[in-house]
Amino acid sequence: VFLVNRSLSETVVTDVVWQDGQAVAVDKAWQLAGSDPKEVNTWEAPDQLVANAIAAPTVDEGSATLALPPLSFTVLTTHVA
Repeated sequence: VFLVNRSLSETVVTDVVWQDGQAVAVDKAWQLAGSDPKEVNTWEAPDQLVANAIAAPTVDEGSATLALPPLSFTVLTTHVA
């Protein structure tokens, strides 16, 4: 699952809902976030933007809630439980 928050200043709280009725679990979660939409990695500063592992949200009754920081890209890997 890929989630994007394009806001420059607001954290967005979102719910991811699986509607097929199968029990799902989130295995891992990574997040890439920054404070400047034009921020890039360079040869001189290759770690300006890095993906960090975050706590995998708990899926409860087919739904998981996440807070997405401003200017962030979040990835969740899931499996059918």
